[in-house]
Amino acid sequence: MIRTSKRETEDYLKFTKRFPETIRIKPSQGERKLYHNITRYIRGKYFEAIRNEVVDELHIFSLIMFQRQLASSSAAVIKALQNKLHSTSSPVETIELSKLLNDALSVKHDSKLLQLIETVRRFDSKILIFTTFLETQRQLARTLREHGIETYTFSGDMNNQKKEEAISRFREDGKVLVCTEAGSEGRNLQFCNVLVNYDLPWNPMRIEQRIGRIHRIGQEKDVYIYNFVTEDTVEDYIVEVLYDKIRLFELAIGDLELILGDEGENYEKRIFRDYMETVSYDDFENRLGILQEETVKKKNIAEEVREFHKRVFENFDLSPLKTV
Repeated sequence: MIRTSKRETEDYLKFTKRFPETIRIKPSQGERKLYHNITRYIRGKYFEAIRNEVVDELHIFSLIMFQRQLASSSAAVIKALQNKLHSTSSPVETIELSKLLNDALSVKHDSKLLQLIETVRRFDSKILIFTTFLETQRQLARTLREHGIETYTFSGDMNNQKKEEAISRFREDGKVLVCTEAGSEGRNLQFCNVLVNYDLPWNPMRIEQRIGRIHRIGQEKDVYIYNFVTEDTVEDYIVEVLYDKIRLFELAIGDLELILGDEGENYEKRIFRDYMETVSYDDFENRLGILQEETVKKKNIAEEVREFHKRVFENFDLSPLKTV
C-alpha cells in the first residue's frame, strides 16, 4: 500500500502555515517532589509486575495513563490516586497511596494552571485547549470561568445536541473551548487558529489529530500551537528530543502519517518502558535519542517517497475541471 500526503496537493490547495511553540513550566518544589514520588510508585508497580510475570497490555496501559495523569493536572492525579486507594485491598499499598494523596492535596500552587491563564489572556482570538482527561478539562473550565474568561467544554460523554450547542456557542461568543480527544473526533474548527496542548500524548499521531481539527482545508489563518510541558517530566524530554529537534510539529498536513504509518501506538509503550527501566535522566535521554534516530530515518524515507510522487504526478493536470 502506498501512503500519500496531503502535502502533495499543495500546488492546488493552499494550506496556511503552522507555528509551534513549547512552553516549559518550572514546577514548585512541592510539585517537583510529588512528581518524583508518584513516579517512584509507578516504577515500583512496573517492576513488581515484571517479577510476578503479570505484565500484560492492560496493565501497561493503566500505568502509562497514571504517569500521564501525573503530568496533566493536579485534578487528574488526585482523582487517579483516589480511585487506586478505593480499589486496593492491600494494607501496605493503602498506607502508601494515602500518603501520596495527602501530599497531592497539600500542593496548593499550580504552576501550569497559572501559565495557562497568562497565555489565554495574551490573545484576543478564540483558543482551543486540548487535554486527554476529563478531570483536567473540568479543572481548566472551572478556573478559566472564575477568572472571567468565557469558556465552553466539549467531550465524548456529551450527546450530539450538547456537542452542537457547545460548538455554536464557542463560535458565537466563546473565548475558549476545552476539548478532549474523544470529543473532538470528526469536528472541524477552522474558525479557530490558536491551539493549546495542555497535556501531550506520547503518540505523535494523537497530537497531529488534535492539530488537524483547526489546521485543515478551509483554515484561512496561520495556526499557532502552544505545547505545555513541565520541566523534568517525561513530556519535557519527549518534546525536546523527539519533537523540537526533529521539528515534527512543523511538518505539513498529513506528513506525520506518512512517516509513522501505524507505528505511532508503539511509541507510548516504548517510551514508558524506557522511562521505567532507566536509572537517570541521561540514560532516558540516550534511549530517546535512539528513537529519534529511527524517526529521522523514517522522515527521510517519507521525504523521498513524497518527492517521487511529485515527479510522477507533475505531468498530470489535477486542477478542477472547467465547464464549457
